[in-house]
Amino acid sequence: MKKRILVVATIYRCGEKIYPVIPHLCKNYQVDILMFNQMSIQTPWYGNLDPRPDFYNWCSEVGANVIQGPSANTVSKNYNNLSIIKMIDLSKYDVILLDDNFTKGGWGTPLLCREARRKGVVVIATPHGNHEFEKYGIEGKLGDIFDYSFVFGNKEKYKLAGKYNQKYLLPGGVPSNDVLKNYKNTRENILIVVSYVDKFNSRKKNKNGYLPFTESTFLKLKIPELQKKYGLSVVIKEKSRFKKGLDFSLKGLEKYEGVKVVMDHPDNNQLIAESALLVSSPSTLCFKAMQLGIPTVLLKQYGMTGNFFDYDGLIDLETDNVEGTIERVMSASKYENFIEETIAGGNDFSSTDIYIRHIDEILGGIR
Repeated sequence: MKKRILVVATIYRCGEKIYPVIPHLCKNYQVDILMFNQMSIQTPWYGNLDPRPDFYNWCSEVGANVIQGPSANTVSKNYNNLSIIKMIDLSKYDVILLDDNFTKGGWGTPLLCREARRKGVVVIATPHGNHEFEKYGIEGKLGDIFDYSFVFGNKEKYKLAGKYNQKYLLPGGVPSNDVLKNYKNTRENILIVVSYVDKFNSRKKNKNGYLPFTESTFLKLKIPELQKKYGLSVVIKEKSRFKKGLDFSLKGLEKYEGVKVVMDHPDNNQLIAESALLVSSPSTLCFKAMQLGIPTVLLKQYGMTGNFFDYDGLIDLETDNVEGTIERVMSASKYENFIEETIAGGNDFSSTDIYIRHIDEILGGIR
């Protein structure tokens, strides 16, 4: 009898990094996918392009069984009540693969995972995203909420845990980035990826202490001058944030010639591949550009530094030579050394194979 795996899908922006492992798991295991919290069809989508229906269909097509779970509203009201997971028999699974390792209480995942572990199920978490190491708190969750967690690479492994717990952190890279080997860099535009924004340009910092990207930031970067110098258009990508809807805070920047502001995009890999230069808040999306060898400048204080603390193209707009940094990254070679330590399988696009190998070892009792 095939062993059974439950993939718990909670947040698309987190989970899309690891969802490509699903068809590979389906080859050797019976796979169910629980659409939980934000991934439930009962939860409204707060962007302009809902990827979930296509994802549900894709899961079924590759051989997984889709289970629609409780909505975000239901979970937030009952996150300490077992009623939110009573519709599924956790004891029948050998492993649970969770698409996030941040596991906030109000998201319902700590309750689900603890109940699964109580029933003898091994729980494996996966990266939430690029995050400040000192604020992650993974060690307190190992052996409580989950048994293992994938991390991006060795850098995270050694930063997030002491020697005792390092063996439970599995460098796995970003499986969704493996497909980048099929994309060609067409160098059509300057891509700007922002994290925090402020529609009214009134806040100096957001509640977490990070600077919002504003028109002032745009001009400090001298984007109009860069456009003229390189003959490129500009695409600005905002995040579709939960419960905030279609609030394009930077839409006003389209008054500048050749500037377009987007939110959800049907293919983020294509979006990245079309860029000649990426200017971004520190983000997991930046790994895509680096793996494709696209010149990348990261804005210190505009998002969580995390894995990029030692990246040579991380700049402070107030103190660093912005023009000099951009010139330097535009002429730099690829990022093999940085990727080697930061993204397991990133240089040869083999992260999916690494994930499957680790999961096979856990199910086989090798770990």
